[in-house]
Amino acid sequence: MNEQDTVPAIIAELGRLPLHETIYVINGSTDDSFARIRNQSAGVIVHYDAPLGHDVGRAVGARLADADILLFLDGDLPVKAEQLVPFIAAVADGADLALNDLSPYLGVFAARDSVSMVKEFVNRAMGRADLEANSLTAVPHAMSREAVQRIGAAHLAVPPLAQVLAIEHGLRIVCPDSIDVI
Repeated sequence: MNEQDTVPAIIAELGRLPLHETIYVINGSTDDSFARIRNQSAGVIVHYDAPLGHDVGRAVGARLADADILLFLDGDLPVKAEQLVPFIAAVADGADLALNDLSPYLGVFAARDSVSMVKEFVNRAMGRADLEANSLTAVPHAMSREAVQRIGAAHLAVPPLAQVLAIEHGLRIVCPDSIDVI
């Protein structure tokens, strides 16, 4: 929510990519995040005084976006432009969803936190053991416009549901790269 210290780095990295549009969803912020984005970016800003919830901003941004490839980040996690390219490229090459591969950072199953265990359980229950504990909860990730339309932008507010819907719809889900956001 309060990300005034990290948004300048995020804006700078996004500025290094050939993006069609940039949408910033600010919700519940009480610092200068809005002013910093407004002063440093020509992107669209959607501002809510109240906090919407952890993943609701993704649903809001996806609903407004008209690009063919949507890249999702979090304002408190700056990521270098070069690290974002594999996610964009995976969707450009035909994937519907490109997830961040957190597997190298999770360790053995028995030592994982309960949330990571449940993520892996859901993937296995859906017949996608290859996804391990990777999910739409972790950023960065990218998806095609068609994936958003098939899943429904509103469902992105609940990442596990969105991922189950993506699997049920037979969407192509890949994990093109690993960025440590844990």
